Amino acid sequence: MEPDDRVIIRQRFMSRDRGTAIGTMKAASITQSRGVFSMSCRVALNIRASAARVWSLLTDAKDFPRWNSTVTKVEGQIREGERLRLHVPGTDRTFAPRVSGVVPDERMTWTGGFSPPLN
Repeated sequence: MEPDDRVIIRQRFMSRDRGTAIGTMKAASITQSRGVFSMSCRVALNIRASAARVWSLLTDAKDFPRWNSTVTKVEGQIREGERLRLHVPGTDRTFAPRVSGVVPDERMTWTGGFSPPLN
């Protein structure tokens, strides 16, 4: 992977409520930072559901597109060390990030995977 192909997505998931159903969400706090050869995006929000319930949705590759409109398909398993293949709507482009830094029910990092279009 070339340094300028690196994209890091860090997500931290918390819950105040220990219920099992997903409830009303407040607006997310989104932070982006860019370096010469990198970009980082962090999304944080409180959800009225248990961390385990939210984690199960975030790590279910098959149903990922059901709640995330920026992805049409995820190939692979969302777990430590795995290389995913993300398909995005309206294009043949895919991204292949690697999953790392997994702390179940709390956080994970997706690194790399930028794939420029081939002409």
